[in-house]
Formats: sequence, C-alpha cells, structure tokens
Amino acid sequence: MALNCSCDELFGNLGTLPCRECFGPAKKLLFTALEDSTGAKNYLDPALMTGPTYWNDLINNADKSARIYPSPTFKTVTNERSDSAFEDFPDQSTEKLNNGIRSILATLTQKGGASPQLVKQLEKGGCIAGGVYIVDNCGNVIGLDNGDGFLYPIPYDNGSWDVRLNAPIEGEAVLKNTLGFNFTSLLDDGDLNLIAAADTNAEVLSLNGLLDAVITTSNPTTTSFDASIEYIYSTVGQTNPITGLLGSDFTLFNENDQLAVTIVTADEGPDGFYPFTFDPQGNGDVLTLTVVKDGLEMSTATITIP
Repeated sequence: MALNCSCDELFGNLGTLPCRECFGPAKKLLFTALEDSTGAKNYLDPALMTGPTYWNDLINNADKSARIYPSPTFKTVTNERSDSAFEDFPDQSTEKLNNGIRSILATLTQKGGASPQLVKQLEKGGCIAGGVYIVDNCGNVIGLDNGDGFLYPIPYDNGSWDVRLNAPIEGEAVLKNTLGFNFTSLLDDGDLNLIAAADTNAEVLSLNGLLDAVITTSNPTTTSFDASIEYIYSTVGQTNPITGLLGSDFTLFNENDQLAVTIVTADEGPDGFYPFTFDPQGNGDVLTLTVVKDGLEMSTATITIP
C-alpha cells in the first residue's frame, strides 16, 4: 500500500492515553468468509457478546459463509510486515513506493492437533477470498475497525496460502503443521483494532472448530438401516467413533416426496454404531440422513431403499 497524503493536514495529533488495551502475541485465528450468502459483510458485534452463546451460534451457523472457523491454539505465530519499498534518486533523496506485505506464519505441534488430516482441512482456506480475526494470548480479538462499532475480518491473499506437514526428526523436531499467508496489500495497520477480552464475555482462546463426521450406512430396508459414524481423524483400519448421539441429533428426509421422515429409534450400540428404524417408506425411495448436533459439521449420507 502506498503512502496516502492529504493536503489538508500537517501532522496527526500524537497524544496518547496512559493505559489502553494493546495487542499481544497471536495464539489463535478465527477464519471467515468476507461476506455471507446474501452478500452482506461479516463482522463481530460486541453489543451482542453477552455470553458464550454468541460465539457458539457463529461456529454452528447453518449458513457456512456466515460462520467463524476457529483454528487450534498455535504453538507460535509470527505476524510481521516486510520492509517497505523505496526508489532512490541521484540527488540522494528517496521516495516511498509502498509498504511491505504483512504476513502470518503459524505453527502447530502434534500435541496441539497437527496431523495430515488437518493439512487437508487447512488447505481449503486457500480456495476462497476470506478473512481472519487474530486472537492474542490475552483473549483480545483483533480485526479491522471501520468506525461503525463492529469489527471486520482482515482480508488475506488466498494466492499466498501455504500449508505444510513438517515430519519429525528424532531428537531434533516434533511433527508440526505450518500455515503461512499474506494479508492483502491494501491492509493499513492503522485500521487494526480489537475487542477486549473482557468484552467478549467468553473464553475465545478455548473456542473449538466443528468436527467433520463421516457417515457410512448399510442394510437398508423400508423401515430401517444401520449407520456407522466416525471422525475424520482416524488411522488406516481403525475408526474413531462418534459416540453419545441421540435420535434428536439427526434428521431424515425423503428426497422423492420431499417430506421429513419420522425417526422411531436410533439407539447406539456398539460405540459409533446406530441402528435406525423409521416410518415405512417406499421401495426405491432415496433418503438423506443428516447429523445436526452442535460441534459437528452437518454431515449427510444418502440411503436408497431397495
């Protein structure tokens, strides 16, 4: 970003307050789309932050483009701006061309959740024109202040998005995931501001993103089928079952007649295995099973009744 100068001002007033909330080292990132599905800009509203429900609703919003996607807590986060560019002239004067680019390099270790599966999840952020809020080590939430009482996400350059799995080296290094990206060149550091941790009325540093569920169905009949439900974080040949779900955590829908199907039973047993019974449906009908529990992505499976 080039230096913007106004002919109507000399200097900005440089008085400061003796004590003010300030940015600390970054520990967590809250990713979001810049706009929701209606085209409205996404932002955080401190007036609505009356408790954890505000944050939980953002994470679980049915509109994926209106959600926030909290990262794990990073081990280290480097948040730096590169050197500005100048042009030098023969008379030994210099004129500024533009500011350097501000960039993030975040590191997560295996104890914090680093894994090959997380690489695949993080890579999706490079496919959209998104933004990010930075949560510092005190729980302050940092973003862009447009002067209207809201905090907006800081846009990043998705072309710079870089996710890596760093393999461990015995006696020297542990397994790590790293995420690096640049903010857009138009970012003006003077527009950064924060919502103080005390005003969030929640433990923002403890926010956890949604977990993807994988649903595998079998043995369909006109009144029943079986479903195995597991997390994506599993090893080959072993599953990591999702336990404790109730019938109320699912919806069942008949795609042929476009009507909801009443689930009669969905009692778990063994872990992660859910035998479903439901009101009779027709041969050849296609049903959609959806998990709708907070904390889990609204994963679906399709069942064709023979």
